[in-house]
Amino acid sequence: MVIKITPKFNLIGIIAAIGALAMIVGVFLSWVDLSGAATSSIMGWDISSHSSYSGITYSYVPMVTLICGIVVLAIAVLEIMGLTAKWDMIMDIIAIIIAVIAIAVILLFNGDIVSSFGTDTITAATGMGVWVSLAGSIIVAVFGAYEIFKDMS
Repeated sequence: MVIKITPKFNLIGIIAAIGALAMIVGVFLSWVDLSGAATSSIMGWDISSHSSYSGITYSYVPMVTLICGIVVLAIAVLEIMGLTAKWDMIMDIIAIIIAVIAIAVILLFNGDIVSSFGTDTITAATGMGVWVSLAGSIIVAVFGAYEIFKDMS
């Protein structure tokens, strides 16, 4: 008697993990690029953790994005390992909700960059970290929704 073991390969879970990693990594990249008298960049982590940026309207957004990315990564790892089979759809819904929250706050932050960081002599622009975190959040939301619709059919 031959027993054939075929491992279950959870591609959607791996893609969600990549999206979550993008959310996390994006926080440590430039969120605001400043140009004018001097050129510099401000990382998302700096915006959330340094008191010099506490007056910024949406200074909490990079930290929220980081927390969302960590939670989604944990959910994705649990799904890849097959530990959430009983709660698979609920975990997917939670991941989607968290990703949508991250998308919303990132878009709020992005809309406020010029007024929060720009001056008459300094031009503020969206940094790469915002786009990386936003892309990761969108990947999680889209593939989470795909996973739910696939399971329902």
